[in-house]
Amino acid sequence: MSHHIRQVMITAGVPAEKLEVVHSGVRSRAGGRNILDFPRPIWGAVGALVPHKGHATLVRALAELPGTGVIVGSGPGEAELRALAANVGVSDRMQFLGQREDVEDLLASFDVLVHPSLEEGLGQVLAEALEAGCRVVASRAGGIPEVVGEGGVLVAPGNAAALAVGMRQALNLPRGYGIAQGRRFSVEAMVRGTEAIYQDVLDLRAVKGL
Repeated sequence: MSHHIRQVMITAGVPAEKLEVVHSGVRSRAGGRNILDFPRPIWGAVGALVPHKGHATLVRALAELPGTGVIVGSGPGEAELRALAANVGVSDRMQFLGQREDVEDLLASFDVLVHPSLEEGLGQVLAEALEAGCRVVASRAGGIPEVVGEGGVLVAPGNAAALAVGMRQALNLPRGYGIAQGRRFSVEAMVRGTEAIYQDVLDLRAVKGL
């Protein structure tokens, strides 16, 4: 699903010649409507509330910024994140929305999608956000740089000060800045990539008379 995962597998002992990369495809999330009525800017994050998603970095970064932090998702880390928000003085500016099905509308409502993961195989929500026209800031971890490319802002993982700077930079980008990058991760592109691998295998078998 990413060159990062390919390298992980090579390190684990899988022969490089047996591996091909086909990035995961995402369906379009364009066309949503603004549904959030919180003080702006709205810094939104989408993902399970588990440590490696790095939401704690977002909470700490919010202490240096105006606006509202919105976290969409559920998981065992919610209580700890709420306690951290209170400890750094932003509990009145943090919104925990739990599991949601209206991702298109949420992406349309965010001023910036913040993806502060400490480790990530790819980061599909980033592709969805970029394709939907949402501004993006993310940590430079795992396969994330492959998704964001030049379509958003990348920062050091786990560094709240760097994330706060990156969030400001992303907010200054024009909305829709990364659409072309996001469209590289379409379902159609994934299908084409998968078909190409099958065709290569079939061609090789034909050459060998199998």
